[in-house]
Amino acid sequence: MTDTLSTLPTVKKIRRRYSREFNQQVLTACEDPNTSIAQVARDYGINANQIQNWKRQLKKRHASQAAFIPLVLNDLPPSSPQTLLVELPAPQGKIAVHWPVTELAKLSAFVKSVQS
Repeated sequence: MTDTLSTLPTVKKIRRRYSREFNQQVLTACEDPNTSIAQVARDYGINANQIQNWKRQLKKRHASQAAFIPLVLNDLPPSSPQTLLVELPAPQGKIAVHWPVTELAKLSAFVKSVQS
């Protein structure tokens, strides 16, 4: 008795390559809000998953390109005020003083003198 193993011929799958122009044409067709990706895939004779892959790749490319945005900085005047408005309650009424920011160390002595 002889055992023979019959082999079936194998079919080598050929990977399709699409041009950038074709890829862009398909992605442009997908931008129409009234058209589904499945419909575009049928129209162009390709798998809808292929279009999804192209969309993801395009999104990644755009994300990596927008990662760095050069900025030009101009010298701006100091935004901090030069004086500080201090309002204190006093027996005669409220006292409002514009105190220099450079003299904050002396402010506590002034507040104590007004309150006493």
